[in-house]
Amino acid sequence: WGGTPEAIKTSIAEGRIGNMPPLGSVLNEDASRDVAHYVLSLSGEASDALRVSKGEQAFKTVCAACHGADGKGNPALGAPNLTEKQIFVV
Repeated sequence: WGGTPEAIKTSIAEGRIGNMPPLGSVLNEDASRDVAHYVLSLSGEASDALRVSKGEQAFKTVCAACHGADGKGNPALGAPNLTEKQIFVV
C-alpha cells in the first residue's frame, strides 16, 4: 500500500491485514528496503539499482510464493500484480 520505498517496506515488514503476513522477522530492515526497491523496479518506478539487485533474490525466495516469480500476483490469494503502475488517490 503506497508507492514509496518506505510504504512498501512497511507493508513487507508489518504485512497487510487479512492478506499478507508480516515478514519483518524473516527479512531484516535492509533486506526489506532492498525488496521494496525490487518491487518498485517491477513496475518501472524509480529505484536504486544496487538495492534492486540485492532485493531480487530475497523476493524470489520469500515473496514469489504468493506474488509469483514475475511479480504478477495471484488474485486467488489476494496477492496483487506488482508489475502494474499504481495510481494513488489521496
